[in-house]
Amino acid sequence: MEQYIPKVEEDLQKKDTLLTKILSKFKNKEDVEQKYEDKFKLPNSLRNEILETLLDQRWWETNENTFQIHLKFLPNILNSQTKKVDLHSFMSLCPEPLRAAQILNVVPMIATCAPNIEVLSIGEDSLADFISQTMKLTRKIIFDISRMTKLHTLKIKDFVIKFRDLMKICKNLQNLDYVDANVAIGSWFLFTEPEWHHRDFEESFFRLKVFTFRLFSLKGNSYTEKNVEDLTHHCIQRLPSLEIVQTLAYVRRSYPGYSLPRTSPSANSSLTHLCVFLRNPSFEFDQLAWFANVTHLLINMYPLETNDPPITREEIDALLQFNAHLKSLTLFGCPTADILDRFLDRHGKNLHTLSICNVRDRDLTYTFKKIFDDCPELETLVLMGVVMTDQESLKSFAQLKNLQWIELAQTKTVNLSSVLQAPKLENFYMLDSSPNLEDIKHVSTLISNKQILSKLKKFRYIAYCGPLMNNPLLRAGE
Repeated sequence: MEQYIPKVEEDLQKKDTLLTKILSKFKNKEDVEQKYEDKFKLPNSLRNEILETLLDQRWWETNENTFQIHLKFLPNILNSQTKKVDLHSFMSLCPEPLRAAQILNVVPMIATCAPNIEVLSIGEDSLADFISQTMKLTRKIIFDISRMTKLHTLKIKDFVIKFRDLMKICKNLQNLDYVDANVAIGSWFLFTEPEWHHRDFEESFFRLKVFTFRLFSLKGNSYTEKNVEDLTHHCIQRLPSLEIVQTLAYVRRSYPGYSLPRTSPSANSSLTHLCVFLRNPSFEFDQLAWFANVTHLLINMYPLETNDPPITREEIDALLQFNAHLKSLTLFGCPTADILDRFLDRHGKNLHTLSICNVRDRDLTYTFKKIFDDCPELETLVLMGVVMTDQESLKSFAQLKNLQWIELAQTKTVNLSSVLQAPKLENFYMLDSSPNLEDIKHVSTLISNKQILSKLKKFRYIAYCGPLMNNPLLRAGE
């Protein structure tokens, strides 16, 4: 390995190449000890460059030997300047039956070799059905996480953590203010406990600004939506520093709304993300007055029952009185264009994110022109089940950088080539139920001539109109 040590500075901008060079020297984990230790030293800045590359690698297949090599190599690049570790891609190389055991090796290694770590993420979003009872974090891992005294962000998504263990971690780590976790509870749950337990809850979580969670059951027990509601209410009422509770007020990160507690918080709420289920029986418009700091609002307008009465003008008036400084607005089940008009007239000038989701009825008709004219600062737009009917070419695109467009009704009239003219567009995702072949050819020509998408980072276009799915042109953007 010594032959390329003098080239370290040359490889500073080629961390992928350097990592490949290093790892190619090892055939198994024993090689790491024999060929690496005490022979090849790197400055911490370069170690962190290589660490970032190692952790970001995506694996389509597991490989135990390669994982063992990476695991053995890991402590050589973790260091006192390492601030962030995301383990999802790293652990995806490990065969799934071994992951629960191997995480026992990884977490203490991080606690020891990266003593100043500030952000630890164990996994990414997972569905309950795919997290087994064996994927709980053990007491040893809880202890090792508690050693990370500089930690301010903890995300636990491929595993679950017992609620009481999470309380211990939050109580011990003085800098921890962001928790996103799969939390395991027992059938007893905590809010049947006496008042001293409530004080313990507050003492554990009072520093948190973000507490997003998904509840899981301990083996042999069950939990209900009532448990989710209880925990959410308890956080809102007893943790005044919280800015985000249970879920972010975005389409991709939340189910549509949660109920609010019937009694007001013990102190002024700091919540900036709020999810409102308009037809929840416990919802009262007066509750909105508790949340003066909301900047991200999600409103679920869907009825609970098919025979529920339509939303009244008085109800919309009450909603529109709420906070004039929204930056992000998400509407589920907005029934009419008139209601959407009123929301954009009220809040559009400050919005950087707008999401309109009508996946049930799919009969809301609107235009890009109206959105961009009313929302001049808009950077992110999500449309699901909204029929877009612009007849003319678009002249203004606000500040649009991100567009997710799920077109379901097969009745849009706006051309894709017109929307893709947005000069600042960076990320585009579309499911198209009514693809226009001639317009798609035009898009291809514009791209080839570098007339559009000069800022593009990610592009995915999927046409799912059955008879056309075999056309290679429609699959080219996937």
